[in-house]
Amino acid sequence: MITPIRATPSMSMADFVNAYNDLASQLEAENRTRIMRDEAGTDRIIFGKTPKGEWLIAISAQGINILDALGQ
Repeated sequence: MITPIRATPSMSMADFVNAYNDLASQLEAENRTRIMRDEAGTDRIIFGKTPKGEWLIAISAQGINILDALGQ
């Protein structure tokens, strides 16, 4: 769950920057995706959100790019 920034007119710039950075960290954690390559440099494993927005863990056959195999 992402915590929204509650900016007020009396908020210091340092507090605003800290709140913004916390929000950016939360967004990054929410959208984290890992694509791993094999020794030949082919993307073979995806863990997380695909370009089409699906959440999954998938492994392709040797020599096949995982995003191509998924039709992404």
